[in-house]
Amino acid sequence: MCQRLKGHPDTGHIPIIMVTALTATPNKVKGLMYGADEYLVMPVDIRHLQETVGRVLEKLYG
Repeated sequence: MCQRLKGHPDTGHIPIIMVTALTATPNKVKGLMYGADEYLVMPVDIRHLQETVGRVLEKLYG
């Protein structure tokens, strides 16, 4: 799904932060390879999530 969203001209600019229970390194590599801007593993601390969202938005929109 991430690859499809990032590959479409109408949605390719939207940041994607994957939040998943999949902890293995190959899963993280695939998620980032398919276009995710960040990959977080559950459970996610709310402060970490807020910081990550802020960083992604700052990087993309200055």
